[in-house]
Amino acid sequence: YSQGDGSSYSYGTQGIYVEASDGNSILRNSISDFTANGILFAFADSNSIDGNQVYNCGGGIYLAGDGANGSYSSNNNNTLQGNIISYNNGNGIGITGDGNLLENNESRNNGGSGIDIIGGENNTLLDNIADNNYYEGISVWNAPGTLLRDNAMSGNQVNFDVASMSEYFEDYNMDIDTSNTVEGHPIYY
Repeated sequence: YSQGDGSSYSYGTQGIYVEASDGNSILRNSISDFTANGILFAFADSNSIDGNQVYNCGGGIYLAGDGANGSYSSNNNNTLQGNIISYNNGNGIGITGDGNLLENNESRNNGGSGIDIIGGENNTLLDNIADNNYYEGISVWNAPGTLLRDNAMSGNQVNFDVASMSEYFEDYNMDIDTSNTVEGHPIYY
């Protein structure tokens, strides 16, 4: 399945929704004014979500899992590159799953977090910008093995947040170096 190459989607409940389907491409769309998420993937692996603009929706781009049942690893090996997500009521980007790549995305002025990683392992965030979001710029919860490089956060209520809902130290085992910045200053993790 491929959706995109300059398509525009506006108004309604849910923007682009993909469930239990692998290998899809959502490319270069303009998505706005949906009451739920602009793009929602559930239980979907090896997808590309690239070059989209998502704004004025309930939430931006969300790869949803079933965290209520303890399963966060449900959207694996997806790629989100070059997306611009702004002015959504909720999070700009929300991810559950393993081995996902987020690269060169801009998440700005959203009503929730800019980028929210909840659960899963070995996700990679490279060269993303998270500015002026209501909550966190980048938030990583219960996601061991996460790698962050060259991400910039500024103007968020909390620019950077790492946490765990368990008592396991392993949940904090991540590769976060000083190329990541908060208000122009390096992160020491």
